[in-house]
Amino acid sequence: MATPCTVCKGSAKHRCSRRSEGVDVDGHPTSTWYCGTECQKAHWSIHKTECKSVNLRKHLYRAGDILQATFLAHTRTTWNYRIVNIERGVDGRLQVHSEQKYTEHRVAFQGAHLSAIEQGALLSHHEGVTPTSEMGGAIKQALAGTVVNLEESMVIPKGASLLEWKARPGPEEYWVMRAKLADGSLWALDLACAKYGTTRPVTPWMTFVDERVTAIIATAPAGTTERMLDDSLDEIMAKHKQSGIVDKLSKDVLCTDSFRQIARYVLSLTTSHEDGHMTLTELAKLPNKDFEAAKEAYVVRYAHTFNTLLEGAEKKDGLSAAALKLRIGL
Repeated sequence: MATPCTVCKGSAKHRCSRRSEGVDVDGHPTSTWYCGTECQKAHWSIHKTECKSVNLRKHLYRAGDILQATFLAHTRTTWNYRIVNIERGVDGRLQVHSEQKYTEHRVAFQGAHLSAIEQGALLSHHEGVTPTSEMGGAIKQALAGTVVNLEESMVIPKGASLLEWKARPGPEEYWVMRAKLADGSLWALDLACAKYGTTRPVTPWMTFVDERVTAIIATAPAGTTERMLDDSLDEIMAKHKQSGIVDKLSKDVLCTDSFRQIARYVLSLTTSHEDGHMTLTELAKLPNKDFEAAKEAYVVRYAHTFNTLLEGAEKKDGLSAAALKLRIGL
């Protein structure tokens, strides 16, 4: 069956080239077809606003895809939970048993035998603050030119996660981002969404709130959780100056700071024009035929570079000691 012209309903011959790869609010490809230039020109006054919106949405969905893949690579690379056993409960949820003892030493990810969505849930379970506290640079770069305002919201989700972590259940609430596009639309960006059984990190904000949120605890400007981390680090440094001691909780915060600082450097290396790479903004705007392969190449490059730099820090000083030295200025 021939595609009808949007204006006259006759047989369409071409589509608007500006939105040929745009997406609707659910992220599905959408196009506007015309029988000829007369109908296209007549429709432009109506179409131009939506034409801009579908491309903004495409870039946002692409950015979310890139950032979620980066987040999962990030958490897999920094994995330091020693899991004893993973089994499936009578309700179908995964039951995760791990050592309670704290360790700052990374270990191999023990969930490789799980399905992709279950691996994502395991990687996301304790990482509700990681995207906003450790990946700020990647988020800003990926969303540049698409988002006019970005906020962080702490939410309590509806429903249970895909798994139950016995020894370390983790907090119920977690952080998501609320993005405003140039057309005024609001969107949720939830990089840890796999924890609740979905692989789509981008959702219209009100749909996200209605379907997946019990309560919104707080909303703050982007960068708030990073500033909270910096405040904690200032307290640790003040205590260290007085006593020279770094306790286990402080080491955990210092490890997070190591991950953040190294991730910033990794981003600069893996998106450098000088090294022949493209920025995340440029990656998000590639044609459909080139996007997936380029995204996968970037994620592999990011994980490899991140792991190499973390290995260097571990061998030299240990992650918390490396962060402490940087803070002291040694």
